[in-house]
Amino acid sequence: MRNVLVPILAALLLPALAATAPAQETTRVGLITPLTGTLSFGGNEVKNGVTLAIETKKTLFGKPIELVIADAPDSTAAVAEMERLHSREDLAVVFGGYGSAMEEAWQKVSEREKKLCLGLVNWADKLTEGGLQYFYRFAAPVKVLGSELVGFVNFAAPEYLKKSPKDVKIIVANPDLTGYVTAPILADLKKFGYTNVTHETYPSDLKDFTSVILKIRRARPDILILSQYTADGMAFRRQMVAMDFEPPILLGAGLIYDQPEFADLGPVAADGALAVSFTNPMMNPAVAPGLEEYKEEYIRRFGHPPLTHALASYAGALAYLETIEKAGSMDVEKIRAELAKVNIPEGQTAAYWGMQFDENNQNVLAKRCVVAQWKKGEYVVVWPEEFATQKLELPLVPFSKR
Repeated sequence: MRNVLVPILAALLLPALAATAPAQETTRVGLITPLTGTLSFGGNEVKNGVTLAIETKKTLFGKPIELVIADAPDSTAAVAEMERLHSREDLAVVFGGYGSAMEEAWQKVSEREKKLCLGLVNWADKLTEGGLQYFYRFAAPVKVLGSELVGFVNFAAPEYLKKSPKDVKIIVANPDLTGYVTAPILADLKKFGYTNVTHETYPSDLKDFTSVILKIRRARPDILILSQYTADGMAFRRQMVAMDFEPPILLGAGLIYDQPEFADLGPVAADGALAVSFTNPMMNPAVAPGLEEYKEEYIRRFGHPPLTHALASYAGALAYLETIEKAGSMDVEKIRAELAKVNIPEGQTAAYWGMQFDENNQNVLAKRCVVAQWKKGEYVVVWPEEFATQKLELPLVPFSKR
């Protein structure tokens, strides 16, 4: 009887023992980004990019990676959620997501707690100009985008307008909330000898742009540079169509001009418009190893093509994770020491950007942007040549002749 009872007891005990067995140990990292609210479109792209990077990396120090996600739709939530991630969740490393104002709020928590906030896509210049020790940024700041925009003007003005800088008439227009984007553009235009430059601003809540567009049309600019959010940018473009006004070159400084919603205007309104953007999924895959595979996996995993934010977040998170692996632990000071040494050359990530940090913890190898043009409702990269997939078509023709 005793020999019979032993296997029966063992069989009864095994499920109980299995239920009390410890769960598999993981290496935990955080992500804070707006998943709801007005910035949710970018925040969710960031989340997708980081998720895919973790699925690609799979482990840290031989343990599965666990991602703890926090939603930060506004600055108040950003502070509270970063405090939760660092204190209650005890996370030494948190990836910073989308929205420069939110990043500025949550990075202060990381600085106070002496824990790492590894920024991915936010672009406000001041984020890495405050001497922070625990905040790092993978993406290019807006002054780099401005410099690349003016680099394109330097190429396009003589090539397509047959004019020198002193003869090119440029108007830069923006709502009062995006002055931080246009300021470096205006400074670089001046530096390169563009003396015939006018800057037009309007209230961010303006709904009727008739007077603004009339003023710009009367000035007859060769190049119109616009820095606009979704609501004002879409309305502005619709009124340009209604008034049959199109300059020889229309150049958007990111924001709505490189977002999928721009195609909702229809091909007549959207086509021809240019946008300066961070390196993005539509560029020539030959310049960025793994870009094609990344796009295929992203579409398979999330059901739609990735945006710029998702690509930068994927490449940045993967580069950060590889650097943390080299540090050998989640000890903040060991990771900081490794971040100080990291040097991933350009052309070695799916976003093309490399990774090397300066004394302000800004990635100095995130220094290339691309210019894309809307063609038949699609956003295609046209400059620089090595990043391009289609030819640039300029000057633009009036809407009535399309």
